[in-house]
Amino acid sequence: MYCKEKENNRGGSLRDSRRSPLPNSVDQLWVALQEEWSRIPIEYINKLYDSLPRRVSDIIAANGGATRY
Repeated sequence: MYCKEKENNRGGSLRDSRRSPLPNSVDQLWVALQEEWSRIPIEYINKLYDSLPRRVSDIIAANGGATRY
């Protein structure tokens, strides 16, 4: 995934974090997911939400093909 700004690459920072012990049930996985989700700053979520119109326009312009996102 290409990101123009390093701080936009939440996936990379999430992949680097390790949970120990790993969840071994659906319930534990759900709790872990909720904990990780709550760590994402609301400002980051708002920034992604605000970028949706631009991203959709780029996808339309690319006829569904690859975009810079």
